[in-house]
Amino acid sequence: MKKLLLIAVMALLMLMLFGCAAHQSDDPIYKARVQSLIDESYHDEAQGKYYRMQHLTLKMLDGPLEGNIVESEVFIDAMNYPELALYRVGDTVEAFVVFTEAGDVDYVSVHTLVRAPYALILAVLFVVLLALVSGRKSIKTILALVFTISAVVFVLVPLLALGYNPIIAAMLVCIIVTVFTLISVGGFNKKSLSAILGTAGGLFCATVVTLVFSALMRISGIDTPAVEMLMIIETDVVFNYQGILTAGILIGCIGAVMDVGMSISSSVNEMHTIDPQISRSKLLHAGMRVGRDIIGTMANTLILAYTGGTIMMMVAWQVYGVSYADMLNKGFILIEVAKSLCGSIGMVMTIPLTAFISARMITAHTGGGDPDMRTPADAVTPLPQD
Repeated sequence: MKKLLLIAVMALLMLMLFGCAAHQSDDPIYKARVQSLIDESYHDEAQGKYYRMQHLTLKMLDGPLEGNIVESEVFIDAMNYPELALYRVGDTVEAFVVFTEAGDVDYVSVHTLVRAPYALILAVLFVVLLALVSGRKSIKTILALVFTISAVVFVLVPLLALGYNPIIAAMLVCIIVTVFTLISVGGFNKKSLSAILGTAGGLFCATVVTLVFSALMRISGIDTPAVEMLMIIETDVVFNYQGILTAGILIGCIGAVMDVGMSISSSVNEMHTIDPQISRSKLLHAGMRVGRDIIGTMANTLILAYTGGTIMMMVAWQVYGVSYADMLNKGFILIEVAKSLCGSIGMVMTIPLTAFISARMITAHTGGGDPDMRTPADAVTPLPQD
């Protein structure tokens, strides 16, 4: 019954999160299908460049022009890649439609290829494989994952877009996600509570380190494309760009930090289950040893994840002969470095915090613990019996 109640509560909260979803865009973008096309790509021998040009015949799939046939053109500078594919007959695309004041179609511009169905297929494949491997436990895992994504997309992002304090918003979302994820996985007990407190402590350390070194390195993010888009948009909101970067670091490392916290808490709990009289100092040292074993791979996970986001730019600069020292002085490269290192620091700090909290909480009100750490009632030596 407890498990069913937990699942029901998480499902209800996810429905509430979906209800907080941001409003849909009012831009006149509609779906269309490519009926036919004429390719007029050509090679400019004087400049040594290839240019791709397509005349598309589209059938509108929704909106006020649903069922109508419209024309559009696509042009791209393909440089030295004549094989670069644009659109094909049968593709579903998003088309930007501009109307005149009289309500007639002024022009139609193809916005992008519709790729969401393929992402959905990939997500279904992940869920199926997860169910095959995890069995019934996959239900809680999937609910926790959906809850996490919903909290970030439908709560954190709208709060940041409205100008709320990004650090406070990110911390609250991370703590909420941590509580429900760890309780759904480990149940409502001392083990999960220890992991939650250790994870929260690690996130707090990551936040402090990020703020300090962002100020020292003067990281603002104003040279990144996303920040440039926010700076030019007409809005009354004054964005805290450095705070949004900090929020991104917290969201990026929350998964690894939770993993470390639960792994250590579970290990300490298992040792106490095997030997309820084990001392707190031994549990603490055991938790630290477990943390040392897993920290290497977890640190690699964070660093490689963030490095992958800039690999294309690093390759380009390598081709142009830019040194690694110059790369580190570039703002958007330094942002990724700060993300990976600050996130890893938060994860490292989670180890001793979780080990200490777990050793204290799990042995509370039991016979475990060091003699000098026990309560007076535990330390009383029983009188010999006749």
